[in-house]
Amino acid sequence: MYKDLADELAMEMVKNKNEWEEVKATLNNQLNMLVIAKARLMELLGEARSNLAADRTELKEKYDQQEPLDGAYYHYMNECGSHPVDRVLGPVRHQGRAQCCT
Repeated sequence: MYKDLADELAMEMVKNKNEWEEVKATLNNQLNMLVIAKARLMELLGEARSNLAADRTELKEKYDQQEPLDGAYYHYMNECGSHPVDRVLGPVRHQGRAQCCT
């Protein structure tokens, strides 16, 4: 009787061990897949951050270029005393006024 119970318990322990090994292997495979996916996503995140930094640098350069151009434009327009509409309409709108920016 004890031998039968011991054999039955031993078989159940072997069965449980096999099931555990199968579950453990499945979980390890899933972990490996997640590690690979995380590495790829971290690579993409780094690339995106790099692109954002490059875009910010380019935008700053454009703003730096815009400042003197705006200054020159407003200086020119103040010198002329004209408005863009005045330049288009010209003599029609200001008959008799001398235009310095033609």
